[in-house]
Amino acid sequence: MNNIRRKYIFIVLLVVATSFALFSSVALIFNGSPLTKSYNEHIISGNTMYSDSLYDGAIEHYLYALDIDSVKSIGNFNSATNLLMKVYSDARSKGSVSKEFVTNSNRMFNTAYKNETDKNKKSEVMHNLGLLHHITDSLEQAEEAYKESLRGNPYDEGTRYNLAVVQYLLKKQQDQQNQDQQDQQNQNQQDQQNQDQQNQDQQDQQDQQNQDQQDQQNQDEQDQQNQDQQNQQNQQNQDQQDQQNQDQQNQDQQNQKNQNVSAVPNEEEMRSKEEAERILDAVTIDEKGVIEKVNKDKKKTGKKDLLKNW
Repeated sequence: MNNIRRKYIFIVLLVVATSFALFSSVALIFNGSPLTKSYNEHIISGNTMYSDSLYDGAIEHYLYALDIDSVKSIGNFNSATNLLMKVYSDARSKGSVSKEFVTNSNRMFNTAYKNETDKNKKSEVMHNLGLLHHITDSLEQAEEAYKESLRGNPYDEGTRYNLAVVQYLLKKQQDQQNQDQQDQQNQNQQDQQNQDQQNQDQQDQQDQQNQDQQDQQNQDEQDQQNQDQQNQQNQQNQDQQDQQNQDQQNQDQQNQKNQNVSAVPNEEEMRSKEEAERILDAVTIDEKGVIEKVNKDKKKTGKKDLLKNW
């Protein structure tokens, strides 16, 4: 589409340049003053070189013509158109344009439009000005220039086509800007979400670290408590064992003391023992006396029947 549009623009420019070259030639024939001839000669020479795509040489002739009469619309128009073609050629071949050429062409088109009285010619001036803005991607200015051209000549299909192309490009540009804005908003939202998630992850990590520290502290306290309880239990066991040992020791000492007491009786015990032996001896003597008496009685009375008779 771009190649077709460029070819169309080139053809339109070529037709416009040729028309003005013919117009200049006719003007030269009907105007016989030396000043006019000199001006017209430069215009004709410039148009000829323009037709041969010798844009640098054409610009020189147009500038000479403008030095002679800077007000005439034809000189400004042809010079501006030649600069337009130079800009177009550089844009296609080099991919860049001279800002000076664009500025001068724009100025000359506006001068030509201001000084021109013919409605159709004013329309052609604005058409070419629209092309200049179109080529340099000043689409909004191009749109206004094409619209102004159509106000002077509503039936120019080339201008209508160019206006439609520019409006399409403007809409596409606006859609792209809207899409870029939407993408940027989405990106900003995504970045914010990522930042929020990152902050949340950091907070969770910090909370987890704090929880781990608290758990470790609790575990240390529990371990210390268990250790204290174990130590306390061990101490109690040790105390109990010591008490048992002490009790056993005391018992052993008491037993030892009892044994010592039994082995070596004191004076009172000794007296008690002697008295007991004495009583035992007395009883023994009494028993012997009783036995002897019984034996004597048996000898006197003889044997008695142990059974009782009724």
